[in-house]
Amino acid sequence: MSEKLNYAIILEYNKGVLPGGIRFFMNIWRRIKRLPKRVKIHNHVEILYYLDGELMVVGAVKGGFRPRIFKDEMPRNHWKNLMFMVSKEPFTDVQKILVEQQIRMYVFGHQHRNYEYLNFISWPVYILTFGKVRLSKKTDKRMECYEAAARVYNAAGNYFPNPEYTDIFQYYENPMLVEYVGWEEEIEKILTKKETQ
Repeated sequence: MSEKLNYAIILEYNKGVLPGGIRFFMNIWRRIKRLPKRVKIHNHVEILYYLDGELMVVGAVKGGFRPRIFKDEMPRNHWKNLMFMVSKEPFTDVQKILVEQQIRMYVFGHQHRNYEYLNFISWPVYILTFGKVRLSKKTDKRMECYEAAARVYNAAGNYFPNPEYTDIFQYYENPMLVEYVGWEEEIEKILTKKETQ
């Protein structure tokens, strides 16, 4: 896997009531912030992670911040709903170590995080009050997906100045990130090689 693809941010578009609700309010938030209209608004964020020879994704989900196998979480027929973002400036060796440490601390260490369920109530209120009221009180023990990926990247630099208030548009509009084009072919080669071993 290329150096740039490891630790790539994955923006995901899922079907269902909950993902649809997230996109609905994010679209309202887009209008409030007067951002450009997008063909697709993604509702979930993960990070691609190569762990012990296995392609994984890590991020804040129902069971907490935990790694899962990429091919199980994101089968090929779902790839059309994914968008990959990477750092505009490739991570240095030191930055890679810092990002790796942050992921491991969230997954295994003393900074293990659970999922911020209250965010589903808090975000709509925050949006409908034009960013003036936030119901959920931030703690060191809970995060939602947009915040989790932001905090991992902040281990490498100031990518997201206020990670607890990160929304999907801060990924699209972030001048320190660029879309990674051609990830499908690269991941296909990795998965094919793994399957034939």
